[in-house]
Formats: sequence, structure tokens, C-alpha cells
Amino acid sequence: MRSIIVGFGFLAVAIAALPLQAQILEGQSQGGGRGAAIRTGGAYYDFGSETGLNFDVSIWGFVNNPGRYRIPSNMNLLDLFSYAGGFREGAFLDRIKIIRRPLDDDNQTMVKKVFEVNLEQYLELSDTEKSMAELKLYPNDIILVQGETPKPTIDWILRLLQTLVAISSLMTATIVVVNALK
Repeated sequence: MRSIIVGFGFLAVAIAALPLQAQILEGQSQGGGRGAAIRTGGAYYDFGSETGLNFDVSIWGFVNNPGRYRIPSNMNLLDLFSYAGGFREGAFLDRIKIIRRPLDDDNQTMVKKVFEVNLEQYLELSDTEKSMAELKLYPNDIILVQGETPKPTIDWILRLLQTLVAISSLMTATIVVVNALK
């Protein structure tokens, strides 16, 4: 009788651990702020000011919370990356692309300008003056952060081992219960 209770205890712990493993492995931060809405296939974040002028921009690529953002007109690129949860590992900060569309393009099919920003020069600690003009955002800008997916790290290996331990615990508990019922 005691082995049956122990077997069911192991089984319960293993089953309870499986959903937690899925959360750890997926690990996607949903982020968001005031009025943030998460949708399948994309995300919309509303950080707009209730009293000022707001507009939408999109941010794609190696950021923690990619999506469409409603932001106040005085926000710059550095502020937007803060709202987007920062950069994912492997992001190329020296070549961030901005796709700028004409302000008067109602159907948003035209591209006015595509240029790269070297954000590393703004993030280095130095006293040299730098113009922040290229960091200014305009309505319907698309910001693309390119990068390279990093090789598996020790953290990834530990997560894999954690999943394998949970599966083996489940299998062991099942074997114990089956043997106890024979």
C-alpha cells in the first residue's frame, strides 16, 4: 500500500512539473504597458500619452517584445527599445535598420528612406557629443533589429536536462504504480 501512495505522489509531482517546464522553455515575455493587447501572430502595445500627440511604429527582430507600438511623439529610438524590453542575445546593435515611409502616404505602400543606425556609439560611455537626430522616430517607422541566433549555452543545456529529469520522473512514477498494482 505504501508503494502505491509513493508512486502516486511521484506521478502527481511529475505531472505538476510538466506545465512549468513548458513555461520555462517557451519563456516569451509578453511585456506591454497601458492598454497592451496581445494577439495571436502579433502584439500591439499602447504607451501613448493621453494628452499629447501619439503615433504608431513597428519593431521587429531581436528584441524581447516585438510588435506595433503606439508611442508619444517625443519618444526616440532608445526609449522605444526600453519599452520593447531591450535586445535579445545576438542582436547587432551596430546596424539597426529604420524603414521610413512618407507621412502623407495613406495606404502605407511607399518607402521614403531606409537607413542604418549604429546604436553602439550611443551606448558607449564617453563624453563626446553625439547628435540624437537620427534616433528621432516618425509615424509608421519600421525598426528592424537584425542578429544571429546564439549557440546553445549552459543555460539552454540545463533547461534540456531539467526537462529530461521531469520526463524520467514521470516514467519512473508510472513504472512504480504499474508494478504496485500487479
